[in-house]
Amino acid sequence: MMSPVQQQYLDAMGITVWQRRTPPLSKSAESGSATIPVNQSERPVEHISPPALIDVVHMTWPELERAVADCQRCSLCEERKKSVLGEGSPQAEIMFVAAMPDATEEQSGRPIAGAAGALFNAMLQSIGLNRQEVYITHLNKCRSPNDRSASSEERMLCDTYLQRQIALLQPTVIVLLGDSVAQALLKTEQSLHELRNSLHYFGDQRIPLLVSYHPSSLINHGIEKRQAWHDLMQIKQWLTKAQET
Repeated sequence: MMSPVQQQYLDAMGITVWQRRTPPLSKSAESGSATIPVNQSERPVEHISPPALIDVVHMTWPELERAVADCQRCSLCEERKKSVLGEGSPQAEIMFVAAMPDATEEQSGRPIAGAAGALFNAMLQSIGLNRQEVYITHLNKCRSPNDRSASSEERMLCDTYLQRQIALLQPTVIVLLGDSVAQALLKTEQSLHELRNSLHYFGDQRIPLLVSYHPSSLINHGIEKRQAWHDLMQIKQWLTKAQET
């Protein structure tokens, strides 16, 4: 039976299999405090350590936040106003990954903000979650000039930060939002539609990867909204199964 919150979401959207995995790993002791703070740091780039001296693999959450705020590994640092590390709970079972911040997100320092953020919040609520219970981040932590897509080199240089976030978080499931981030991380040229209908895994731990639409692409597209609702139901089903194992 559909809850009132789910019905409200469907009304707002205009909307008239995954196998079991092994039990999720326990959360890392490195997770630290109860809530991961929004990255609000703005430090001058002239005091940044060279990339070769940054040991991302062993960083804690606070160290990772400082490194991302100070990073000048690629040219995206030259015009950024603020980097966006991520936001959410260090005990989150589900991790959402988008491609890179837009102007609203750069200004606020929060991932998936503005109108897309409001829709995303409603989507989470429809399956019994909220922003404080999940973790949200981007592949690239800085906005690109004129909102162009990140280059393959820019993605590669920022990927180590995302890898460390996943290692610290140890999520039960990862959801990739949008075709560009899905194609980059899965190293494929397949379309979002093709990737949505396949099961993917991350790393040696074989963390399940699901692919769906970024909320910003759903605002004016009715067909995608119906498909996104189907994805939400799959996410909910997957989390329920993982919790039962």
